[in-house]
Amino acid sequence: MKLPAEKWFEAVKKRSSVRNFLSAKLKEEDAGKLITFLELFNQYYNGIRIRYVNTGFQEVAKGFIGSYGKIDGAQSYLVCLAEKNTPHKNEKIGYVGEAAVLEAVSIGISSCWITGTYKKEDVAKQIKIDENEYIKSIIALGYAKKKTKLSEKVIKAIVSSKKRKSLEELCENGVDSNWPNWVKTALETARLAPSAINRQPWRFRVSENEITIYIEEKLGKKDLKKLDCGIAMLHLEVGALYSGVKGHWEYSLDPEIAKFVKE
Repeated sequence: MKLPAEKWFEAVKKRSSVRNFLSAKLKEEDAGKLITFLELFNQYYNGIRIRYVNTGFQEVAKGFIGSYGKIDGAQSYLVCLAEKNTPHKNEKIGYVGEAAVLEAVSIGISSCWITGTYKKEDVAKQIKIDENEYIKSIIALGYAKKKTKLSEKVIKAIVSSKKRKSLEELCENGVDSNWPNWVKTALETARLAPSAINRQPWRFRVSENEITIYIEEKLGKKDLKKLDCGIAMLHLEVGALYSGVKGHWEYSLDPEIAKFVKE
């Protein structure tokens, strides 16, 4: 599937994690657009699929506190599923899940990634989950309230206290002023990717016609870091495509995640 680079590049700039939603499920028209997208994009990777659930988020996330605070109001959500023997499943879930998030943003839907805060049996009451599938994440969906609650402001203040790292910090050998424009745009777009507690576990290594993403080993659980890196992979590819450069991903072994190779 050809990625809609211009639309998603704009969505990257608009996207933010929302925790305070209107108490309503998605509008039928908006849900239909997202479902149509998922039907196509679920064919991107074997063993990986994203399911839309119209209502029931509060039952699944009941009592959730987690890193980003309680999610209020949301009714609709996405379930990110991976078959047990799928290679690089965490990275692929991050990539495909963030594609759904950026498509949702372009429709006017807000979202919030949530990992490790739900019970499989609760989700299984609402959708069919195969025996050989893991739930790797869920993504709350809805429409953001215009007025932000104090609790959300506090959470955002805590998270934003850890400012996003500069490209100088994220790139193995710093930033080279001679890099072509597509490399700079791709890296900056990846830098804007969301991650748990804004930890930004990805690091970049740039060589001729290639950008490698690898893990900062000291930060958090490895599976979650790989999922975060998958999100950054999608952002990086969107930035490259927006700059007119096509490429493909070659997956690697730990601590490297994958290499984007210019075609």
